[in-house]
Amino acid sequence: MVSTRNGCVSALLLALLLFIPTGCTTAPAPSPTYCSPSDHEVAPATTAWLREKAIPLADNSARDWQDLGPLKQMIGEARIVALGEATHGTREFFDAKRRLLQFLVEQMGFNTFAIEANGPEADRINAYLQTGQGDPAQLLAALQVWPWNTREVLEMIEWMRAHNRQAGDGTTLTFRGFDMQLPRAAMDDLVRYMQQVDPSNNQTESALACYRQFQDATFGYATVDPATQQKCREGLERVYAELQRQRAAYEQESSPEEYQRALRAARLTLQAEERYRTMANRDLRDAFMAENLTWILDNGGPQAKVILWAHNTHVDAALPMTKSMGTYLRERFGREYLSMGFAFYRGSFNAMEFDSAKNRYGAVAIQQAALPPANSHESYFHAVGLPRFLLDLRELESEENAETVWMTGPHPFRSIGAVYDPSRPLDYCYDARLPEEFDLIVYFDETSPSELLSK
Repeated sequence: MVSTRNGCVSALLLALLLFIPTGCTTAPAPSPTYCSPSDHEVAPATTAWLREKAIPLADNSARDWQDLGPLKQMIGEARIVALGEATHGTREFFDAKRRLLQFLVEQMGFNTFAIEANGPEADRINAYLQTGQGDPAQLLAALQVWPWNTREVLEMIEWMRAHNRQAGDGTTLTFRGFDMQLPRAAMDDLVRYMQQVDPSNNQTESALACYRQFQDATFGYATVDPATQQKCREGLERVYAELQRQRAAYEQESSPEEYQRALRAARLTLQAEERYRTMANRDLRDAFMAENLTWILDNGGPQAKVILWAHNTHVDAALPMTKSMGTYLRERFGREYLSMGFAFYRGSFNAMEFDSAKNRYGAVAIQQAALPPANSHESYFHAVGLPRFLLDLRELESEENAETVWMTGPHPFRSIGAVYDPSRPLDYCYDARLPEEFDLIVYFDETSPSELLSK
């Protein structure tokens, strides 16, 4: 459950957060176990069905699309394909998502990539994709999201730039972010924009000044007195209202596209303020991410098709513990939203260390995952005997019988975010009804850590 003390959060729900501020010295209270482990034996009939339906995947280094051919029919007319991950630090997940992105771009015309990171910082990577100006490694580090600062993501960005360079008059890729957790860059962009379009207006910086105090200490904002919070909020609201009021004039001084980015930056600051003021509302961040993803799609025009990169708990279309971004997107877009969960049986990954006994966060380090419970979805996937595969869970809708009924029930499923305490492995799983939560599953039997560029 959520503890608002110093803005910290319990173990499983840390999967819903990317950023653990260095000033957060009080650790989460011990969380309840969200899954129900047992010594249940894998049912042969269900395993047989899985073996029949599982589509073997080639190694992530494969250069052709033969194994991914069935994806075209699976994805169909979806405009948003959401790629999840069971941890924030697994090489195989990242490399598979890079390969899936290449397939979706080259074979299905997807043209927008959106990642669980702040919008303004992601816009700087997008500028690199369009112009080639800048150092992609520095721009990636400037996202301030350590899980993405990896060799795998950097290589994906470099591939995207190469694609755009060769596109000519064809479709180019854009790179977007849909998170709002770090407001500094959004406020910097607002000040620069207002200086450009309305240099005589010197009210923007003063209106932002109150919330500027918390731009790098966001979790502490929840403990600020209500009068100060109200003052900060009112300042942000004034900037947003002024942008709306002066739309015609500001668009003339810049462009409709620049104006929309500035308006979105103002909205992101309001989202950040509300998110950190109301920490007990754990749905709020996902609601805002869904709002921002919708904005990205709408501003991309009628031909926009988005590849979304985030944790399983965000792309999940029916997460039981809280209302996820994927749930909001499924409500808004229906079957135009396709959710792809990622799972693994054994392996290691990168995560920030957490010692529950000492209530202490440590450094980012390689963690070894405990094996999942015998009655987990991963144990059934392991029994298939394939190193990696793709599974369409929607086939269960028309094939519910004695062989498949187990798959529809709630069973343990792992969910590891940016933080991990190896002494409490059951804190990092929950009882999942996978066919309700994901359309497709990408499974790896064994995994390894992502290659961090810095810690």
